[in-house]
Amino acid sequence: MPVSSILLATTKDDKSTDLIKLLEDLIPETRMFPGCIDMKILRNEEKPNDFVFSGVWKSASDYQKYLEYRTNQGVIDKLGNLLSSPPEIKILCNTNI
Repeated sequence: MPVSSILLATTKDDKSTDLIKLLEDLIPETRMFPGCIDMKILRNEEKPNDFVFSGVWKSASDYQKYLEYRTNQGVIDKLGNLLSSPPEIKILCNTNI
């Protein structure tokens, strides 16, 4: 069953541009990763250091495989260096309502 992934992240005050540059390189590959149906990066207009990574995956295990892949590449550590606190990750399923 498809699931949605939500990652909430806040960058350090001077790191938003660095995050955007990193994501411009990474997100095209993410969209081609096995199991990825969709991936969007959203930015809060009122708080430009706040980002939401919104994905749709064929399954929760596909998303976990993607996270493992990015962790093994060192991307998660790079991301962590840009953030003011650890990201919050949620895996959500459709309630069909």
